[in-house]
Amino acid sequence: MHRHVTYIFNHQGHLSRPRCATERSHYLNSPMLYAKITMFESGAKTVVFMCMCFVVVNTEDSITETHEVVMNAKYDFRFKWRIDEDNIFIEMSANTLGYVAIGFSPNGGMPGSDIVVGWVRNGQSYLSDRHAITYSKPEADTTGDYTLLYGHEDGGRTRIGFKRALNTCDDKDNIINADTIRVIWAVNSIDPEDSDDIMYHNTSRGVRSIIILDSQQTNFTFPKDYNYFEGFMPNVTVPDNSDTTYWCYSFAVPTFENPVHIFRAETIVQEGHESLVHHLLVYSCRSMNMNWSSNCFSPNMPTDLRNCDRLVYGWAIGAEPLNFPEHVGISLGKENDPTVYFIELHYDNPGLSPDFHDNSGVRFYYTSTLRQYEAGVWQFGELVSPFQAIPPKEQLFKTFGICYGDCTRQALDVNINGFFVFLHSHLAGRQMKLQHYRNGHLIEDVGRDDNYDFNLQDARVLQPERVFKPGDDFVVTCGYNTADRDSITKGGLGTKDEMCVAYIYYYPKQSNAGACQSVPDLNEFNSAFNIECDTAECIYARLSEMDPTLVREGLHNVSYNGKRNNYCRDLDYNNIPGVEFYKDFPAWFGENDRIEDQNDVCSPTGVTGSSISIMPPGSIMLIMLFLARTVILTMK
Repeated sequence: MHRHVTYIFNHQGHLSRPRCATERSHYLNSPMLYAKITMFESGAKTVVFMCMCFVVVNTEDSITETHEVVMNAKYDFRFKWRIDEDNIFIEMSANTLGYVAIGFSPNGGMPGSDIVVGWVRNGQSYLSDRHAITYSKPEADTTGDYTLLYGHEDGGRTRIGFKRALNTCDDKDNIINADTIRVIWAVNSIDPEDSDDIMYHNTSRGVRSIIILDSQQTNFTFPKDYNYFEGFMPNVTVPDNSDTTYWCYSFAVPTFENPVHIFRAETIVQEGHESLVHHLLVYSCRSMNMNWSSNCFSPNMPTDLRNCDRLVYGWAIGAEPLNFPEHVGISLGKENDPTVYFIELHYDNPGLSPDFHDNSGVRFYYTSTLRQYEAGVWQFGELVSPFQAIPPKEQLFKTFGICYGDCTRQALDVNINGFFVFLHSHLAGRQMKLQHYRNGHLIEDVGRDDNYDFNLQDARVLQPERVFKPGDDFVVTCGYNTADRDSITKGGLGTKDEMCVAYIYYYPKQSNAGACQSVPDLNEFNSAFNIECDTAECIYARLSEMDPTLVREGLHNVSYNGKRNNYCRDLDYNNIPGVEFYKDFPAWFGENDRIEDQNDVCSPTGVTGSSISIMPPGSIMLIMLFLARTVILTMK
């Protein structure tokens, strides 16, 4: 049996062993020496090779970043990154001549954060790998998992480039995965004297939620023949008698001499209204009712607008513009294409301010160079309904929206390719996932976020594209935290109500793929609580009189086990015939179903029958200075 294990002696004489199965090179912050020992075990002999090496900082000037986020406007702190297989290349820069720092945080605070600090001093660049235990100076890691690539100071700005593995296998580092990641940042105007002299940042710090994996690239290239049209709310006076308002507005789609394809959609929020505009949906239809503006629940809404249900675009707080792949677009200008776009905008006004007059809206970019496929949007999850019920004082209570295979058989004429997924819940949402099943077996997590942030709801790129077939099943699972609530949280349109929905952007467009959703049946509440009600209002009135423990247990049974109402709808939101309405909770589904990664980069490599004695730092340095290569044969 042959084994090899690599150990690293750093410049301080400490021995460390990489925790990943693959060998990693450790770059120091300046040209220094390190010793690398590789042990080969074969039978009774152990052969140790030790090499003397100089490590020089890479002289690159920049990384070829594909993503960029402005963390802070005052310092123009920019976080750029690029994913390359199992590694992430990062550049952090800010208007300072001191240090810049970022950290990957579990919750937006310092404790538990994986932090890296970089600076340039006297023309030499430095990088320090650290971790925070409390709200104090972060401690230095015993293993260096960040590789410094370059550092520059120019025009009052510091720029540091480095790389690391997505999973460093260091328990002091946080894994970078598809979850929403809270990235903390800090700057200081003074360079540290050394790596132990990291000074307090005072108030020059902050946090931003970022989707690092599966996010859209920021270096988008526009076609040469692009143009755009837009629609904005007509100076809507946001009502001050409710914290939640849904306002609707219709505007005309331009008339085109020849068909065009939309390739980009963008929401433009009026400056100063970032906390007011929560989310919006844009629907399409054929109508003569242009420029209609009113509360979405107005009884005076024209009938054809009330039936304007073909979803084109969705946006929520924190989302970036939606850029379609080069082979996909949304069609306009053909004979049966829509003449009207219809905005449904959710205003969140918890302070009941009478001073909001809003002109936010949307912009659609199009090209006359038609693309290969026409896109559609398919909605999944739990029907927005008060029969979604979440008990109070819960750390993580789950509800489920199931799309049954008998619906997808009717909705799809052919296999489709999904290229974006969009997950949406409200304030209590903490986890979300859309899972894809076939013949009772989990295929994959189409979209998953175990660290969901209500304030960052953006489309995630499906790369490679996913193939969905007629007869496939889907489940949207949402986990909610209601520890600070005293009453049941219901499904509904308000910000303090909840939703559990997901959208897939796909091609080729299907006429029957509008929505595939479910919700617990009313009679499941009657059975679970031994009551007789025929409305949600009656149910919640009765539950308010019951012991909270019994309410919790009953709602758990309703959510996890009960029969469900199955809603299968076409693009015009009509129920598709031939689909069973009452469905059992699926036996093939388990709430903890997950496809495990078989490529465990952190599996330990054992060292059997061998011992390593750690020499004093001085001895190591003497050996490194005088020996270029030493071969030691040790007999057992």
